[in-house]
Amino acid sequence: LLTTLPVLCLGLFAPWAPVLARRFGSERVILGILLLLALGILVRSALGVSGLFIGSLLAGASIGIIGVLLPGIVKRDFPQHAGTLTGVYTMALCLGAAMAAGATVPLTQHFDDSWAMGLGFWLLPALLAMLVWLPQARQGHGLHKATFRVRGLWRDPLAWQVTLYMGLQSSLAYIVFGWLPSILIGRGLTPTEAGLVLSVRSTMCLLL
Repeated sequence: LLTTLPVLCLGLFAPWAPVLARRFGSERVILGILLLLALGILVRSALGVSGLFIGSLLAGASIGIIGVLLPGIVKRDFPQHAGTLTGVYTMALCLGAAMAAGATVPLTQHFDDSWAMGLGFWLLPALLAMLVWLPQARQGHGLHKATFRVRGLWRDPLAWQVTLYMGLQSSLAYIVFGWLPSILIGRGLTPTEAGLVLSVRSTMCLLL
């Protein structure tokens, strides 16, 4: 359940992104969601096992919403370089995941085997992201009132093919992310070594 919860949130909460953007503006929503992400990390680290589940839920929901809004902002503000900057954005996501996978267990060991401190460390990047994003949120670009109706999508073969393809590759990726460390630990690796393998694997996917 803990492994599945954040990934499930990516799909369940993503549809709220355009609703919130039309009401409050994308930049302000991202700032607010970064605050929610920081809160989720704090709750996950500070409130024991129940906080671990609640915080993971908040963090997963936050990432699900931000993940929808940021690519749209990139395409809106940098239309001539959308491909390059989308690649940079994707690279940052993968590198962040790789760093977290490889560093969390050593951080836990550094803090006297406190998993709460090891997970809580990642509050710092969330707070830093809020500070970096604050000027963008103050500028804003107005509210997005326009809505678009998509007709016939449920009966479009191409839409189902894209959905199936993206669903399969995402399932493969998240299954590996979620279970590879446990499998490696079961085969005799230490948690630090298992995290390092996952980190290298994530980085190699980015390079390839």
